[in-house]
Amino acid sequence: MLPDCTSGGDVAARVTKAPKHGDVVIEPAAVVASYEKDTSFAQCNAKSVPGIKIYYKANENYQGADGFEVLIFYPNGTTRENRYVITVK
Repeated sequence: MLPDCTSGGDVAARVTKAPKHGDVVIEPAAVVASYEKDTSFAQCNAKSVPGIKIYYKANENYQGADGFEVLIFYPNGTTRENRYVITVK
């Protein structure tokens, strides 16, 4: 997001470590900005911007721990790797 609260471009992502007991789907989606109140971007809170949503679905009848990693590519050229740990009940 740019300082004027407009989008800096599209966000992309890919799975870098797949879950052992399920599947991950990454889809482009409109997301709502949510910044800490004491940042210069707080004025952008509640604005809709292009983003991604990540969905996990466990294998049928699986219960227990699982996890996966996703590398996110931001429009400004930076990346961030996130690790997700899930307990399926």
